[in-house]
Amino acid sequence: GGTNDIITGSVEFKPYDGSTVDVSSIEDLTLTTDINPTLSVASGSALTLGPVVASGGVEPYTYQWYKGTTPISGATSATYTKASAIAGDAGTYFCRVMDSATSPDYVDSTKCVVTVTA
Repeated sequence: GGTNDIITGSVEFKPYDGSTVDVSSIEDLTLTTDINPTLSVASGSALTLGPVVASGGVEPYTYQWYKGTTPISGATSATYTKASAIAGDAGTYFCRVMDSATSPDYVDSTKCVVTVTA
């Protein structure tokens, strides 16, 4: 008969600043503040979604807003704002928040159906 040894260990990630991150203590990336599932804005007024607020994972976070499945160019902050909404802005929006882990984790916000009224 042999023995079955259980080998335990830890993995160490070193961020760019040289500090050590204990990955066993990293909480899952989640949104603590999400967006509403619907939003109605008047044509010509500001369209604002967010802010989304994340916790867990490895900071800093990156943000990318989408309309449908298409990334919105330049919409890379926790809040998405368009100064003057037009009818063509109606659609489904969401924000993807990604952390800075070696293998990044991400979480998507609620999908918000935006309607633009005349």
